[in-house]
Amino acid sequence: MIWLARTRVAVVFGGRSGEHPVSVHSAESVLANLDRDRYEVVGVKITPDGIWRTGENGDELLDGHEIALPGSQVDVWRSMAGAVALLRTVDVAFPLLHGAYGEDGTVQSLLEIAGIPYVGNGVIASAVGMDKEFTKKILAADGLPVAKSVLLHAMHPELPMADLMGLGLPVVVKPARSGSSLGVSRVDSWD
Repeated sequence: MIWLARTRVAVVFGGRSGEHPVSVHSAESVLANLDRDRYEVVGVKITPDGIWRTGENGDELLDGHEIALPGSQVDVWRSMAGAVALLRTVDVAFPLLHGAYGEDGTVQSLLEIAGIPYVGNGVIASAVGMDKEFTKKILAADGLPVAKSVLLHAMHPELPMADLMGLGLPVVVKPARSGSSLGVSRVDSWD
C-alpha cells in the first residue's frame, strides 16, 4: 500500500472589509467541500478589527459570531505574526478574502514576502482588479471597450456639467475600490 501525504492547505477568510460576512460564507462552502482524505486543513480567520485567529481544521472558526478581542495595533501585529508563522507550515494558502485588505493584493503581498505559495491572482492583478479606475484605464489602453464614466474624488466632490451631460441619466454610482455590489446606487436626477 502506497501512502501519500495530504496537502496542508490554509483557508484564509474573514477580513477587515465590509465584505467580511461574504468571505465567511465562501469559507463555509470551501471547508465543507475540501476532501479531508486529500487535504489537511488549517483555518485562518481575520476578524473585522484585524485580529488573525487560527485553528487546526478551520471549522471551529466558523461560529458566525466574532469574539470581542482587544483590538489594539499591537494585538493585530502579534496575531498576524503568529498566523504567518503557522502559514509557513502549510503547502499552500487559499485566500477567500473579499474586498479591501485581502482581495486587493495586500494579503497576496504578505504571502509572497513570507514565501508562502497561494491560490489565485498575484499582487498586481489583485490590486488592479480591485480598483475600478485602474482596471478601466488598463482595459481601454489595450483597446477593449469600457462604459463611459467619470471619477469623483472626495477632495473634488463636484463634477463639471459637461461630464454629467456626457454620461446622461440614469447613472450608476459605485465606489472605485469596493466589492461588486457594495455602495452601488442609481442616480435618476443630478439634484
